[in-house]
Amino acid sequence: MLHWENIDQLHAFRLLDITPTISSFHESPMEIQYEIDGKTFHRYPDLLVKSYEYKEVWEIKKWSDMTDGMSITNIEAFKSQLLKMGYSWRTVDPKSLTLQPKKQNTIALLRYGVNPIGIVEKEKALRYLERHGTISWGELKSGLIGPQGPKIICRLVIEGYIYFDINQVWSNKTIFQWRKSFLEPLREERL
Repeated sequence: MLHWENIDQLHAFRLLDITPTISSFHESPMEIQYEIDGKTFHRYPDLLVKSYEYKEVWEIKKWSDMTDGMSITNIEAFKSQLLKMGYSWRTVDPKSLTLQPKKQNTIALLRYGVNPIGIVEKEKALRYLERHGTISWGELKSGLIGPQGPKIICRLVIEGYIYFDINQVWSNKTIFQWRKSFLEPLREERL
């Protein structure tokens, strides 16, 4: 279980939870020490985010709050130390985590798709989508692929097998589509 220090971190955790390219994330992961002109500085990032292609430390703050009191030299020294450790640095504006309908869709995906599904349910849904290409939320709710259809499809979205536009309002007309290639389209979907 993760501990979130503020509501902004909670929003980040939810978004990371539904992003298939993210392999892990950790709150308050480390202390980073770096030097400028012989003086030691310490920084404690909010998150460590690991994907299948990169490792980042995140600070969830407005850029103006992040850089308040920090010189460009200080920021560059911090980023340089991170690079030596194999990480990049990302500042995440809290407002970007609460944009609608993305926030609402994230919560819905987690509500329906939080639990793992069995291999039989997974294969049944994937075979349907392989034949038909898409399925709408209305069709799922009507039981087209069974009573657990919404839960199965949402879980497959979280796992990266199925795609839908998280930035569009979720309705009975929302289309879920099968990914023919698991990782290729995901690389374009950085948070």
